[in-house]
Amino acid sequence: MLQTNWQISTGVKVYAIALFDSARAAGCLSDVAADMEALAAVLRAAPRWHVFLRAATISTGEKLATVEKVFAAGLQSQTLGAIRAMARRDRLEFLPDFVALFQALEKERSHCVAVEVIAPTPWEESRRQLIAERLAGVLGRRVDLNLAVDPLLIAGVQLRIGDRLIDGTARRKLAAMRAQLRRSVLAGLREKGGAPGAG
Repeated sequence: MLQTNWQISTGVKVYAIALFDSARAAGCLSDVAADMEALAAVLRAAPRWHVFLRAATISTGEKLATVEKVFAAGLQSQTLGAIRAMARRDRLEFLPDFVALFQALEKERSHCVAVEVIAPTPWEESRRQLIAERLAGVLGRRVDLNLAVDPLLIAGVQLRIGDRLIDGTARRKLAAMRAQLRRSVLAGLREKGGAPGAG
């Protein structure tokens, strides 16, 4: 059963978050999630694993060697790295909690869309939260909003949602106005027969 005391939340959740973030950055989150599901299935089917991992008479090295012997061949390198990091801090007894915490985190964030906001100046946290809430209302999903600052934008913001870029900056608007003006001037010259290259 998932423990929720202070030691577990601070001592194990950090590993779950680190693994989630590194797997997402490496583009293998679904593979690592599959690792977690496989580990959870084994832990559910074989309660003796819980006894083994919590046994004070068995060294951390022996526990890690057994875990690697049983699971290593089928685990992603990120997953195995997280388990080894837990072993270095003598946290292997909490492996079932680590798996459960990762799965809870993955479930929570699977309904969350990452949005990057590029603004000309930094925002206060209250404004960032307000924009995140408004975007969540528009997108119909929770929003993980990250803010980047680019003073060259002058005013307005750029939003990057996945591969889609929404540019509402003054720089883009000015560029659009210049392009429209240029088109209008060229169209007028053509009507008068004075467009470049005419004649």
